[in-house]
Amino acid sequence: MAARRKPRARGGFSLAETLVAILVLSFLSSAAALGVSQALLQRNKSIALADAQTVASTAAQIVTHQLRYGRVASVESDGAIVLASGVYQTPVCLSLDGEGHLTTQGVTATAEGDLSRGRAYALLGEDAYCGLCLSELHFDIHESGDQVQAVDVRLAVAKPGGTEDLWTLEFSVTPMDPQRFEVG
Repeated sequence: MAARRKPRARGGFSLAETLVAILVLSFLSSAAALGVSQALLQRNKSIALADAQTVASTAAQIVTHQLRYGRVASVESDGAIVLASGVYQTPVCLSLDGEGHLTTQGVTATAEGDLSRGRAYALLGEDAYCGLCLSELHFDIHESGDQVQAVDVRLAVAKPGGTEDLWTLEFSVTPMDPQRFEVG
């Protein structure tokens, strides 16, 4: 009688163990991918918010400087403000162009008494907007008699074509020279 040999155990994993390991790894990688995508989304939102705050702050500094050292005349029907600029020493109009960029234009009075605007010049470089735009620029003049006491300003920053504003800033400016002026 020949002695039977006992089968020796071979090293390795069974098919069931391999499938369970693959299943566990797929769950872990799915969870990691979801976490990474959420982190990237949050990062992009934070960057857009920081850029919007920078654009709003820079635009507010420019508008404040123009209003503080100029003499306010009026707010036009399109929301632009006309003032005698202390910077440019001439009547100008501050407004938004069609792309949501802050601009200034020279202003003259026509024979009929209407205001004629010259060529628009950007007050912020194209790169300063970081792919954003000003979606709102609103002026509210507070006057007493012939003097402008303050100008309330509201500006909002959004993505071009976006439905909601990323950042809104409201502030008030007291002009250094509160006398009103006539254009022309």
